[in-house]
Amino acid sequence: MNTPAPRGLVVTGCSRRKAPTTRPALELYGGWCFPQLRERIAHRPELRARTLIVSARHGLLTADTPVAPYEQPLTTERVAELRREVSAGLREHLARHPAEEVLLLLEPLYLRALGRMPVPVVHTVSDPAGHWPAAALVLDGWGWTALPATRAGCAGSRVFEGKRIWRMSQDAFRAAAALIAANERPFAPELVVGLARGGVPLAREAARILNVPAVEVSARHNVSDLIGIQSTGEVEVDEERLLAAVAGARRVLVADDICGTGATLRVVTTLLAAAGVEARTAVLCRNEGAAGFPLDVWVWPVADWTCFPWEAPPPDGSTLLPHPQRVHTSTAAPSFPV
Repeated sequence: MNTPAPRGLVVTGCSRRKAPTTRPALELYGGWCFPQLRERIAHRPELRARTLIVSARHGLLTADTPVAPYEQPLTTERVAELRREVSAGLREHLARHPAEEVLLLLEPLYLRALGRMPVPVVHTVSDPAGHWPAAALVLDGWGWTALPATRAGCAGSRVFEGKRIWRMSQDAFRAAAALIAANERPFAPELVVGLARGGVPLAREAARILNVPAVEVSARHNVSDLIGIQSTGEVEVDEERLLAAVAGARRVLVADDICGTGATLRVVTTLLAAAGVEARTAVLCRNEGAAGFPLDVWVWPVADWTCFPWEAPPPDGSTLLPHPQRVHTSTAAPSFPV
C-alpha cells in the first residue's frame, strides 16, 4: 500500500534580480532558487497555491500575486515592521491550505520575519541556491517533481507529438470565433484585447459579434514561426500599450490564436489584475503543454503544430481541423490529444 505524500508548503525569500515589468511573484524573481522552483511548479496551479514568498517590500506573497519590480533590502528594522503581518498572513494561508510539512528556503533574517511555524514538520535550507539538492530531496519526497519535458504541464514546453500538422480553414475559424463570442456574451466584456500577431483576427471577429471595440497589444513568446519550434520561456509584452488600451475598462476578453504553455496569457492577465481589470482568456487552440494553465475558453485541444488561415500555407499532407461544434472551458476540460 502506497503512503500518500504529505501536504507540503514552501516558503521562500525574494531575490534582488527581477523581471523588468509586473509579473506574478513566482515569475518576477530571477535569482535565489526561483529558476529551480519554476521547473517544478510553474504550470501546476495546485503547487503554486502551496508556495509563499516573503518580500522585503510587500510582506507575504502568493506565487500568483502581481508584483512590480522594486528595490528594497530586508533590514532588522523592516523585519520588526513585517513580522506581525507576515505571521497573520501565514496563519490565514494555512487555514485555507493545511500543511503537514513546510520547506523554508530562507536566510536567517527572513526566518525572523516569518516567526514560529505552526506546522508539525519543518525543513530549513538557508542557502537553496548553493545547496539546492537538500531542497530537492524534500520536494521529491512530496511528489513536487519536475514533469517530463514531453508531456502536458511541463514548465515552458509545448507538446508536439509529430503525428500531423493541423490546418484551420477560414470557415472553421469564423465558426470558432462565433462560438467563443456566444460563450463570453454573459461576461459582457467592454473590449477585446488581441495579442499580436496571432490573436488579432480572433479579437476582431469576436469584438465584431459582441459589438465592442478590439485593441491590439504586442506580446511574444516564440523565437520563430518555424514549425515545431519551442517557446523561449521569456515573454515580451508591451505593458504601456496594454494598460493604455484598457484604461477605464472593468472587464476585458483577452484573445490569442493558441495557448502553448500559458506563459504569455499569465503575464498579460497579471498586468490586468494589477490594474484592477477583470479579464477572461479565449483562444482558438489549447496545446497539451498548457493543460495546467487556467484558460477560460478554447475550441480545439491540440498536441501538434497548428497553422492558421492568416499564416503561410502548411506543407502538403497537413490535416484539416474538424468543424467546431462547441467550446471547451476550464470547468469541463476535454481529453488530450486531438
